[in-house]
Amino acid sequence: MLKSLELDRALLVENDAQILDIEAQISELQAQISALEAAVSVLHAEKQPTQQRLDSYKYPVLTLPNEIVVEIFLDLIPPYPELPPFLPRLGDNCPTILTHICHQWREIALTTPALWRSIDLRNVPVKAVTSLACLWLERSGCLPLSLRATDRRGAFSVFPVLIAHRARWEHLNLRFQDPNHLQVLAGPSPLLQTLHVFLHNDSLSNPVSLLDSPLLHTVVLDDYGTPSLILPWSQLTRLSLRCIYSADCISILRQTLTLVTCYLELWIKSIPPGP
Repeated sequence: MLKSLELDRALLVENDAQILDIEAQISELQAQISALEAAVSVLHAEKQPTQQRLDSYKYPVLTLPNEIVVEIFLDLIPPYPELPPFLPRLGDNCPTILTHICHQWREIALTTPALWRSIDLRNVPVKAVTSLACLWLERSGCLPLSLRATDRRGAFSVFPVLIAHRARWEHLNLRFQDPNHLQVLAGPSPLLQTLHVFLHNDSLSNPVSLLDSPLLHTVVLDDYGTPSLILPWSQLTRLSLRCIYSADCISILRQTLTLVTCYLELWIKSIPPGP
């Protein structure tokens, strides 16, 4: 009994010593924590004015007036009516790149219609061509348009979108595999100045009239497309006819009285050998 009590007392003394040792360790750790917290407070105090200086700093290019930034942006892309790359992967002078730099530049680019008025849809994936065309047309505001498009592999789905903006057509470059798709040109084009059409054949039964194009002055027709189009020949000053039969060419030249430049590539029907 006495031995048991003595053993218990010894254990209590040992536990008390361990508790005192742990409390001492905790006190030491707390002192270290307090010292570190004090050091952190000092660092926070030192950081604040440095952060304020950084926050107040503006890169010189971001302090330029928006009007100057717009001119710089426009210098990135080819001069109108030339066509910039439609997608960033197709070239560094695609205006979409400007929307990926910073918020300020994105806002300026998206509110500059002249960046988006020249639209080349030839190499755009068919699944995305209509939605992307709508996006660029919206961004281009009310400005006249320079367009290049094709009906290849299902891309004709974009043409109804383009037709909705025909009042803004100024420069057109169209390539058709199906001659029936040439009908999209039918109707008034009040601003149209240049027209380039590539048509794989001229089997269209009803020719398409573009007579209601009062500003049209330059026409390029490739590969048998001539008989399918009725144009205001008498007002043209520049004409290029490629792969046209000589009889059609003569008929057209009789009507083009104001030509300044003319380029011809003729198909000459073979002459049967003599007797």
